[in-house]
Amino acid sequence: MKMSQYPEVIYNHRQPLVSVSYEYGEIDIELPLVFPGMISVAMLCWIFAWNEYLFANLLTGTTVKTFPVHIPSFTQGSQTLWNLVMAFSMVAMIPPVGMFIILRRYMVRGLSLGVVKG
Repeated sequence: MKMSQYPEVIYNHRQPLVSVSYEYGEIDIELPLVFPGMISVAMLCWIFAWNEYLFANLLTGTTVKTFPVHIPSFTQGSQTLWNLVMAFSMVAMIPPVGMFIILRRYMVRGLSLGVVKG
């Protein structure tokens, strides 16, 4: 194998561009275009994992429970303690809403970047 078959990675500190040169040509990857999409996917995956009920219900024991698993335990027979259900629901909503507020710029850009034609 010749040394020219291995890619040479060139990092340019002035521009957010990673240039990879192969024997047959160059491939330019612009990381700022990919970053909002990565943030959007990471946020959606984290929200889906946070709201997972069935998996958490099967794996947790009786002493340790996650928020979504603990909320239905406030129903006793035909009586439901609505004040505790609403309080736990509000506390369970704080982390996803806070994350969305902090990262909403990347979320909107990442979700709308592939929609624009042209």
